[in-house]
Amino acid sequence: MTSSEEISYLEIHGENHLIIDVRSPIEFAKGHLVEAFNIPLFSDKEREDIGTLYKQTGKDEAVKKGLEFVGPKMSRFVDEVSHLSNSKKVENIYVYCFRGGMRSESFVWLLNTAGLNARKISGGYKQIKKNIQDSFNQKCKIVILGGLTGSGKTRYLKKLGESGYQILDLEKMANHKGSAFGHINEQPQPTNEQFGNIIYFKWKKFCFEKIILIEDESLKVGDVHIPQPLYGQMKSAPVICIKVPDEVRINQLLEDYKSTDKNLLIKACDSIKMKLGGQTHLEIIALIKNDDIANACKKLLDYYDKFYSYGLQKRNTDQLLEVCFDFSSEQENLAALRDAISILEYRIDGNL
Repeated sequence: MTSSEEISYLEIHGENHLIIDVRSPIEFAKGHLVEAFNIPLFSDKEREDIGTLYKQTGKDEAVKKGLEFVGPKMSRFVDEVSHLSNSKKVENIYVYCFRGGMRSESFVWLLNTAGLNARKISGGYKQIKKNIQDSFNQKCKIVILGGLTGSGKTRYLKKLGESGYQILDLEKMANHKGSAFGHINEQPQPTNEQFGNIIYFKWKKFCFEKIILIEDESLKVGDVHIPQPLYGQMKSAPVICIKVPDEVRINQLLEDYKSTDKNLLIKACDSIKMKLGGQTHLEIIALIKNDDIANACKKLLDYYDKFYSYGLQKRNTDQLLEVCFDFSSEQENLAALRDAISILEYRIDGNL
């Protein structure tokens, strides 16, 4: 294969292309490029059989077995890629396997033989993962949107995104609201690896000369981790602390969980029993069972407020900017946030 038939993933730009992942379904499920289509050269069972044969008899017999599996599928592969290419009106087709070896090389050869314009992504998914991880070292102008539980951080992050700001909605990407109750009413979480890929799909489109807004999060969002280089930048970024009355926060939580099965709420409370303390845990469970969700929320907020306040204490005071909301006017609240963002951007630019 000539070098003209290979391309680095970092050289692929724009949207007018098609990316094909030819790894097995189980490899694809663990982690893949968000924009990639999976057309596996081998099924999971076929890949396992080839691997076993390679260990037992060597490369030649494994390659023969691979050809035996692929032969009957070749026409279908071309048809699938042709259909995708025509429906998306793409100019270029890029293919990757795990290391950029025989699977992607064979697939590229087949597509080019059939008259399709295909190139292999050099280094395969292994190199792509490294590229993605390295990308989060990109220095940028992050502003964190913070505030106590129930203060409306997620809601206002989305509103700011709708008004033109660059936002990274990590909770949406993780399918989790970031607390013991965060999985309730959400879809299953992606794998940890795929979570990083989902973040990157948004990250690579940002202009790093402009502010990027991110909600304040712990390293873990449910069961997945924010990539460490990105999390490091988040922890050193300035924070807008939204301040709202406690009754507003309680009403927000009631709105979020009013139709939730009580057993799910109880199970979530059980998961933090040791942190709540035995007596507080029992009191909250009793309130939930008696449909007194408002007072249950109030007790839970006492618990979450302590942890969040402890986290804020680790930041320098010059990193924090409080914004007190008047909940009678969403537009005024958004205007206050925009003013705060401008102040912090001025500070960031002054320190660059």
